[in-house]
Amino acid sequence: RRRLLGDITRPGFEWTVDRHANFPTTDVEVHALPWLDAEMAALLEAEILPSIERLFATDQRRLFVRDQFVVKYSGGGGGQASLGSHFDESCFSFVIQLNDPGEFTGGGTLFAHATEALSVPQGHCLLFCGYQHHEGVAVTEGCRYILTGFVDLRDEDEKVRPFYGTLPGELPRPHGAGSHDFPSPHLPTNLARLQRAYGGAAGTELLEAIAHQPPALPHVDTERLARRCANFLQSGLVPDEKFYQFLQATVGD
Repeated sequence: RRRLLGDITRPGFEWTVDRHANFPTTDVEVHALPWLDAEMAALLEAEILPSIERLFATDQRRLFVRDQFVVKYSGGGGGQASLGSHFDESCFSFVIQLNDPGEFTGGGTLFAHATEALSVPQGHCLLFCGYQHHEGVAVTEGCRYILTGFVDLRDEDEKVRPFYGTLPGELPRPHGAGSHDFPSPHLPTNLARLQRAYGGAAGTELLEAIAHQPPALPHVDTERLARRCANFLQSGLVPDEKFYQFLQATVGD
């Protein structure tokens, strides 16, 4: 935590404010900090994903990381202080408290069915179903730093449906809540899943396997990734930043 807090609190650190269309936060992707990306991959496999498996009676092999990012909430008019009521596009979410709660006033996660916000001590993690409506309570003084992650459950529909709760609209969605999409193959935990599914293939061999072999991840829609791998192998086409990041993680620069 000390190293991360040193990085994100130094003058000139670059935050983004528009990564999420409907409920944007002042944040930075974990993937943008390679050392943190590696540490989080180890923490996910050793603690966070096994905890989700145990608490929610799921299969860890069916859990895929959708997104991870560090968020800054600022009190006193110094920036974004809160986040309105919403639900996440992931079946499960986690919040790690990075700095000492004594450094800020307010904050916490308030669920629609609760009367008081939940907070955890520094270094601890709050796990919950992301499909539950919740909000980020306003920080009134100081700054609150958290690391948030979204985790998808890719399993048979009847095993996912009980988590929907009162989500609005028709479910499952084509992308996001309840879907079988695979938005972040570049993240280390997901890449490791792919490599294991294709018998330990790595580098160009993994791209060939994804492009030309039958899908190897049950209940995960890898058709889009397969097309992109095939197009890249044939013509060198790199359609967007996420696929470029996947290539960097798979075959290097």
